[in-house]
Amino acid sequence: MRTLRIHRLRKQDPSEEERARVAALLEDYTDYVREQFTLFLNSVRDPAVLAEVVTAIEDGRVLDAFAIIDEYVVRLGDAVIQPVATIGAQEAESLAVQANVAGSGVAVSFDPGSPEVVQAMQRNRLELVRDLTVEQRVSVTQALTSAASQGLGAVETARMLRDSIGLTPYQQGIVERYRSVLEANSRDALDYALRDRRYDRGVENAVAADEVLSSERIDLMVDRYRDRFLQLRAETIARTEGGRIAEETRNASTYQAAEQAGIPLARVVKQWSSTDDERRRDTHEAMQGQARLLEDAFDSPSGETLMYPHDSEASAEEVINCLLPGSEVHTPNLLATVRAFYKGQSFTIETAKG
Repeated sequence: MRTLRIHRLRKQDPSEEERARVAALLEDYTDYVREQFTLFLNSVRDPAVLAEVVTAIEDGRVLDAFAIIDEYVVRLGDAVIQPVATIGAQEAESLAVQANVAGSGVAVSFDPGSPEVVQAMQRNRLELVRDLTVEQRVSVTQALTSAASQGLGAVETARMLRDSIGLTPYQQGIVERYRSVLEANSRDALDYALRDRRYDRGVENAVAADEVLSSERIDLMVDRYRDRFLQLRAETIARTEGGRIAEETRNASTYQAAEQAGIPLARVVKQWSSTDDERRRDTHEAMQGQARLLEDAFDSPSGETLMYPHDSEASAEEVINCLLPGSEVHTPNLLATVRAFYKGQSFTIETAKG
């Protein structure tokens, strides 16, 4: 299991070195959340677990089947907030250096058990668990309904159940449509952005010859497509949920450090700093360098206000899929991507080649 590295501010320099420290901390925590989601997928898709779920369904114990999956969602929620104490402690140490109180006898530390921190982390945990639970129940129901309509047995039902785990209902529907166009021998299969392009020539040849691809080849292509959607899903959760929890923890640590060091909040200034590349939101680019007192909000050109990046009170347009400073997105040949099951406007990303 990944543990968070310790990222310290070595000198009393709150500018570039501090920016690098924060970027490293956030990136590390995002990696941790991504790995926890992958662990969730591997655990709940284990053949023994799926067999238990299918048995419960065959016995008419549908709620018991859902409860089995829900248990793993709860474990994910618990794991995601586990590193909060480490993040807060690192922030407290850095803030002590910046406030010139390190080594002065003034104790600056982070209390993860404070009512404000506990309430915030439990809220984040409950929201993540609730959202994933609803999504998984809908996706599983869709898979079971499809299996029943096709008269599939236990083995095939378990396979369909496994394939639905981790995806939103919307994403699952796209995967099923991709299979349908492949089985229909349609060139439309070449329009799916997350497909494995190594199979494009085979699709073109099959369409030209009016010969449907083998079921084995279609299964392989759909599996690859689904895996890429799961990677996208993991990235979305890691950047959105991980970013929000990390920023809330850093904000809480700042309040605690100011109080312990006897620094009036009216003397604590925060500054907006976002990714310095073409991937950041236009609104966040315009906010770059904004300075505010700790208790005041940053102003977005959209008309919204944010207390800090990933502010849970902001709309999805301002926080979903936020990139962390120094983060990288590995999506070879990406032509487009979608955001779904969240409140907000859909968007498309295109490469220079269209």
